[in-house]
Amino acid sequence: MKIEAADIFALHLPLLQRYNHHGVTRSYTDNIIVRLRSNGLEGYGEGVPRSYVTGESVRSAFRIIRSALIASLGGRSFRSFGEVKTHLSKLVTTPLCQNNLSAYCAFELALLDLSCKYWDCSLESAFRTEWHQPPPYSGVVPLLPPDRFEVFLNLLKKNDMKKIKLKVGVQIDFGLFERAFAVLGADVDLRVDANGSWTEKEALAHIAQMEKYGIKAVEQPVAKENLEGLKAVSAHSNIPIVADESVCSLNDAERVLAMRACHVFNVRISKCGGFLGSLAIMGLARKGGLRCQIGCQVGETGILSAAGRHLAGWFDDILYLEGSFGTWALREDIVDEDIRFGRGGRAPPMIGNGLGVTVRQERLRKYAKISETVTL
Repeated sequence: MKIEAADIFALHLPLLQRYNHHGVTRSYTDNIIVRLRSNGLEGYGEGVPRSYVTGESVRSAFRIIRSALIASLGGRSFRSFGEVKTHLSKLVTTPLCQNNLSAYCAFELALLDLSCKYWDCSLESAFRTEWHQPPPYSGVVPLLPPDRFEVFLNLLKKNDMKKIKLKVGVQIDFGLFERAFAVLGADVDLRVDANGSWTEKEALAHIAQMEKYGIKAVEQPVAKENLEGLKAVSAHSNIPIVADESVCSLNDAERVLAMRACHVFNVRISKCGGFLGSLAIMGLARKGGLRCQIGCQVGETGILSAAGRHLAGWFDDILYLEGSFGTWALREDIVDEDIRFGRGGRAPPMIGNGLGVTVRQERLRKYAKISETVTL
């Protein structure tokens, strides 16, 4: 298999509603899509650069993909899927890719998707992996005013969602938990995500209060770089602490694990350096006795959601699963398939070769702010 051409798209996609969490308000998402072409086949990958997570911008990701990642394919022919995997395994560990995780993710997924189509196999069969039934998807509630909060909760109840994550800010209205249980039922699995908004002292005080409400997990209680604070909170919390923004690269994961600074890793494919990077982090967590949650990027398209669905079937001990929101988050997705999870958060495995989604070309053109084709 020889890559003949590559296309890069910087998409500006409107969200269905304004999305708020600590320090961030957005009504759109900027995503990077890579398309690789060979022998009449196309493979697609996606990354969602967030400066406050991995330090990347859409422009920096676009530049790295064009100048370095696509260049790594020039003049190269792959004789087997194993050669593709070897190429990616070497590439992902380089400083270039570890410092541009979302950009690498878009490139890697496109190459994996194309390779599976070329050799007529699914992602699981290409890796010779058994697929496990993942847990149901979680609902995620952004920071909302009281009236919209109630509406959101009732939508979740209508869909029989039993696992819910609430976004919280510096100050917490603990009445939110009472209202959530009143609407969703006492058996709902409720957790919170602070997005690094608390100090260590605030985190310990808030978590002590949350214990009374039966909160199941607390995600990123302190700033991403405050690993000592994260460790202290984890050591004194009776509620499992999830590290999200603190764990992007494999190096991050190794450092946090060595410090025993959390109980759970939140693995998001875009921020963790693609599929292979995510698998490496999850494997490290498992060996170190930590659990993993599979998260998602706000505003990801069906490309990343499909990749997340595949990843969720890799291990049989995933604690929580997020993603596959599709047009519940986006005004319009760019794939044909309805990627959204069903009632109760349940979703079937992806079928077909590669990632299992079909990208609509007219929607790529419709939402592309910048695009470029590179002939190899």
